[in-house]
Amino acid sequence: MSNMYKEYEGNTVNFLIGNCPNGCKYCYVNDFGWPALKERYSGPQRIDERAFKRNLGKNKRWFPCSCSDIMTTRKEWTVRILNHLRDNYPENEYLIQTKRPNQFHFIDKNEFPPKTILGITAETDRDYDLSKAPQPTDRLIDFAYLELKFPKMISIEPIMNFDLVRFVELIRRVHPKYVSIGADSHNNNLNEPDSDKINGLINALKKFTEVRIKQNLSRLLKKEGAA
Repeated sequence: MSNMYKEYEGNTVNFLIGNCPNGCKYCYVNDFGWPALKERYSGPQRIDERAFKRNLGKNKRWFPCSCSDIMTTRKEWTVRILNHLRDNYPENEYLIQTKRPNQFHFIDKNEFPPKTILGITAETDRDYDLSKAPQPTDRLIDFAYLELKFPKMISIEPIMNFDLVRFVELIRRVHPKYVSIGADSHNNNLNEPDSDKINGLINALKKFTEVRIKQNLSRLLKKEGAA
């Protein structure tokens, strides 16, 4: 699952296969070299019935639909997945992450598993044309106004250049439990910030939330600022 979240490493279950409608140009799924995986994540988005037969155990952390977007599909599919996790494996913790947090508004809180963390990806506070998803600023604003009473997280990965004061304020309004920061691992030639700016962001975020730094961020950080 690329360099996403170490705590979910090995604990991903992809109920959705086919092309992700977000179409992010930097997505690690684009780099799958095995023919079977390329076929699995090509074509129309669809349900993988085999995923519903997996035993997800107890007291584990899972990242459902890590190769797609659980909120960028048919509502009945989203609800079916959430209900399956809630009814069959309620002891687990689930990261429900999307680039379309506006869709959270259309799901009743009772559909979610009890131990849910809601997440979004917001790579920057600037507009860009690398995805069909809403612009990052729109995601952050939608997420800030979300009334679902679950802990929230924000993934800044792959981090792109940003306006420090504005980005920090948009994140602060979300009141995230934690923010995870990572870099592009797949040579997509993104517009990336320098180390001083990244360290400024980290220090500002630490004043009001936990910051989790991905290993791949070390490429952009100077050694003296990596602690």
